[in-house]
Amino acid sequence: MNEITQEAKELINLIEKKSKIAAMLAPSFVVDFKYPEIVGMLKRLGFKFVLRGRAHKWSRSFNKKLFRQKKAKNNQSLDKRLKIPAALA
Repeated sequence: MNEITQEAKELINLIEKKSKIAAMLAPSFVVDFKYPEIVGMLKRLGFKFVLRGRAHKWSRSFNKKLFRQKKAKNNQSLDKRLKIPAALA
C-alpha cells in the first residue's frame, strides 16, 4: 500500500514546479482538521489558493478571476508585440 498514485505524482510535480495550484476543502473538512491551521499547512506545502465550501459557489468566481488575469496578460503581451506605449494601451 506504499505505492504512490499517478495523481499524487502529478501533484508533487506541480508543487515542485511552483505552479499556481488550488486546494479545495469540502464543507466537512472541520471534522478532521483544525481551521485555520489546515490552510497554513496546505500553503506551506505549495498550494497558492486554499478554498473552502461548495465547489459551485467558488468555481464560477475563481474561473472568472483566472480568465481576467489571462486576458490582461494576453493584452499586455499584445501591447508589447505592437510596441504600444503603456500610456496609450
